[in-house]
Amino acid sequence: MHFLNIMLPLIATIAIGYLCRRLGLFSASSVSVFNNFVYYVGLPALIIKSLQDMDLNILLDWRLFTVNLTVIALIIMVAFMSGVFMRSSQHMRPALMLGSFLGNVAFIGIPLTAFAFGPEVLPYSALIVALYVVVLFAFGIAILEKYSGTKHDEYKLYKSPVLIAVLVGIVLSPFHFPSFIENSISLLAATVTPIVLFSLGLFIVFESLKKEILRKELLILLFYKLALLPALAFFFGSLIGLGSIQLKVTVLMAAMPTGILDFVLASKFHTEQKFMADTVVASTILSFFTISVILWLL
Repeated sequence: MHFLNIMLPLIATIAIGYLCRRLGLFSASSVSVFNNFVYYVGLPALIIKSLQDMDLNILLDWRLFTVNLTVIALIIMVAFMSGVFMRSSQHMRPALMLGSFLGNVAFIGIPLTAFAFGPEVLPYSALIVALYVVVLFAFGIAILEKYSGTKHDEYKLYKSPVLIAVLVGIVLSPFHFPSFIENSISLLAATVTPIVLFSLGLFIVFESLKKEILRKELLILLFYKLALLPALAFFFGSLIGLGSIQLKVTVLMAAMPTGILDFVLASKFHTEQKFMADTVVASTILSFFTISVILWLL
């Protein structure tokens, strides 16, 4: 029942955005405005808030780094080879690679791991989010630029507002902000999930999703993200002797549905924007079942 309380509001918010678009209350052009707010303001605030009071000793846990980076690298390579084997288009290949590893680790993962395993796991969740962000902006953006033929200087690693937020959050984690600053950050952070889900609802067209759901790339991507990635995380985490709590958090974070940030970046780089939106919706709906099974197994 608690899991329903987390997932159903997310799906409902997407549906509200879709309904508003159908009623003509918002246009497709509104999507870019919402996405820019999330990318430059809301998401950095959410990350800084999540990293508050983090025990810096967690940064010395090499096993947590090793397991997560290993499974991310493996799934990216598998997705790339799949794109080559299926002779996917140049725009589809980065969508497959990005969507295979980058899940909703921040928007859904952080609150879900806290609920499932207690608030004491939040530092591990935040660190894993930081790892995914580093991989995204050190490797993922380069892939998007290569295959899309589009370059955005604001997506350079050192200019990434997300990565800057991670670094700022780690540096400032031992300190406490004045209450008005902390409340302001919390207020901005709280806007991220509803705005980005509403934006996604504005963009999607469910009639098209019915056609896309049988597309081989979409089916393969759903399998990679919702089943293969968490399975790899459990295998390598167990193999390397990752602690019980760290292993559970790693597996659950790996099981998150394809991230909304994938949709944002696909929009920015014009790489299979519609396909990525459909993937986010389909994986979010399916994750209701897959995450339930994983939580039961853990």
